[in-house]
Amino acid sequence: MDIVQRLNALQHVERRARLRCLMPLIDELVRAGVSHASIVATLATDGIALTPNAVRQALYRWRKRHQVQAARPNTPTPTSGLSTRSPPAARPQVSAGGSITSKGDLVRLRTSTDIDLNALAEIGRQK
Repeated sequence: MDIVQRLNALQHVERRARLRCLMPLIDELVRAGVSHASIVATLATDGIALTPNAVRQALYRWRKRHQVQAARPNTPTPTSGLSTRSPPAARPQVSAGGSITSKGDLVRLRTSTDIDLNALAEIGRQK
């Protein structure tokens, strides 16, 4: 890759990072009734040239990502460095006889963290 292309890519990343930092403020302004065109004009004076549709799309993606992170309270934040996850659940129990007899057995197998694939293959061979 040419040095000019690498430097241009760096500028693009910097613009994204600046926009990402401004998204909470942009979200607040849009919710308060400020037009997208006014926001785009202000961003353009600071060197972030976007179209109103690009701002809408970026805001949509930011809100969507923000809602997903708010829905998962056990995920560690990048600044904390500490995980608040609960310890792993006990191994799911399949009904007696080692066979899968209900959808509940399948759900327990799917959500377990340590599925024994050999045992699952053996159960499949028994059918």
